[in-house]
Amino acid sequence: MIFGAIIVAFISIVSAVLTWKLQNIVFRFLITGIVAFLAAYLAYWIPAWLSPGDDQYSSWARLFIDTWFIVGLVAGSLAVIVSSIIKNKGSKNAS
Repeated sequence: MIFGAIIVAFISIVSAVLTWKLQNIVFRFLITGIVAFLAAYLAYWIPAWLSPGDDQYSSWARLFIDTWFIVGLVAGSLAVIVSSIIKNKGSKNAS
């Protein structure tokens, strides 16, 4: 469970950093949230799709996907906030 959360957090942080140039911070948070959900969903279901029929995956899906999504959302949001602070300080120093 920890490994999946780390993967989703890393992908969310990378997506937050890649949105650095966007001016609208709400759009940056939205993109980061969508990426966090997709990363959590795919990190959980890809092994299920690739393994032979195991009926337990659907029983645990909500717990794992929601937990990993929250971890990714928090990590990505912190990355957006930190990158915005750095960006604003850089623009104030340049002028």
